[in-house]
Amino acid sequence: MLGGMERKARQLLECPVGCAFLVGVERAGIEVAEAVVAPVAFALAAQARRALDPWHPEHEQAKARALERGRDLAGHAGELVAHPGSGWWAEAFDAASQVWLGEGTFPSAAADEASPNAGWETYAERPVGWRVTSTVRGEWSSLEVAIALWGGDWTREAVRRTSARVAAAARVFEVNGPDDWHALCTAHPAVNEHASSPAGAGALVPNWTSAASEWDGVHLTLLGALTTPFVRASSAAGTSMLWSWGAEQTMWLRDELLVASGEPEAFAFDAGAVVAESVLASGYRLLG
Repeated sequence: MLGGMERKARQLLECPVGCAFLVGVERAGIEVAEAVVAPVAFALAAQARRALDPWHPEHEQAKARALERGRDLAGHAGELVAHPGSGWWAEAFDAASQVWLGEGTFPSAAADEASPNAGWETYAERPVGWRVTSTVRGEWSSLEVAIALWGGDWTREAVRRTSARVAAAARVFEVNGPDDWHALCTAHPAVNEHASSPAGAGALVPNWTSAASEWDGVHLTLLGALTTPFVRASSAAGTSMLWSWGAEQTMWLRDELLVASGEPEAFAFDAGAVVAESVLASGYRLLG
């Protein structure tokens, strides 16, 4: 490994989610060549994020345990990021392969009007309105697998999906690691004032109204989802920590750039998740 590969491996080992991913690969006995491809990588990432649910009472212990176990898997981290099949983990936003997911109607320019950078936006580190797409690889996207295997803030029964066309001129900010997230927060800063937030009161978060003057969307790559959550990045401007995004996804700041390919349909996750989950049949637990 040289240069960028070393950096990617180090970032995996510095992130609890990345370490939990490595634990999943080892415990399930999955070969590197299989672990790097979708939907297996999506499933491993979802399982890792589920094991580090910030609302679990043993969240802090789980993070510490994941990081401790990760130190023993440094070789695995190097093999994963060096494998040619993992190159897509850091691929930039692909406008042609997006699926929209939501629990209501497809967003429109008139929907979800809110005061600039409302309190919920700073707490949840997400723009109001839940305008989110994820990149389809094969049959499914990372966010769809995460909803099926983990759930997070999503209510599976309420989720609807449709393919979405995105304007080719869309300006998308890429997050491949905690430094990228920090750069967004410092370029367009707001301050989280909610002590109950896992990021903590005083943490820098994006001011989404300001960010929208420069960017149309913010894309968290799969590599970013494995290297960024729960990792603090600091500069003279302050400290940031992404905690609320759990899969590869793009959060949109302008609705008019999204066009539904059809009417949103009920979320039905079948064979893709079953195959991916069966690979993890041996399972692993970081909590309890």
